Amino acid sequence: MLPLVLALLLANPVLVSRTPTLLDGLKVISVSIDEENQEARLALEDDWTLVLGGPDGQVTSASMYYGTRSEGYQGELPALGSQLGRVARSLGSGCFGLPAAQRQVAGARVWETVRKAGQGADEWWAYGDLRVQAHVIAEPGYSRTLGDSGVVEVPPEVSVSVNLSREPSATWTPNCRWR
Repeated sequence: MLPLVLALLLANPVLVSRTPTLLDGLKVISVSIDEENQEARLALEDDWTLVLGGPDGQVTSASMYYGTRSEGYQGELPALGSQLGRVARSLGSGCFGLPAAQRQVAGARVWETVRKAGQGADEWWAYGDLRVQAHVIAEPGYSRTLGDSGVVEVPPEVSVSVNLSREPSATWTPNCRWR
């Protein structure tokens, strides 16, 4: 029975934009397909963007982007890192075949990188053939006096991206599709 289920999964990979469990419950607002660059851009709730790419519609790379130029950011890097870590863990295991023992470590490592970023961080690591990179730019908010107009509060600015990629090989076929 197990070989039959595995054969069905390999023959019918999961379509990421229709699978909320892979996105840790985030809702897809819109999807745009770029056939020329072989990728799909998913606009998610809370101003997240997920770009899925790879040849023939198969997901061999996933990049999550989040910027704070929106009202949705509450200035909490640990909470943002936790959510990014959960989505990275979910995509890592569901799409890239990351073993259970390593997916917890991958999620925790993304969370740690974002949480402790301070003024920024750029880290990458590998789990076998799966490469993960977390890039964070963090600038604190401040108050600024503008002549007679008074004090203006400038909110913190944080830009975060988390990228996962893996090349297809004889031992691995992508488990997810972007179209």
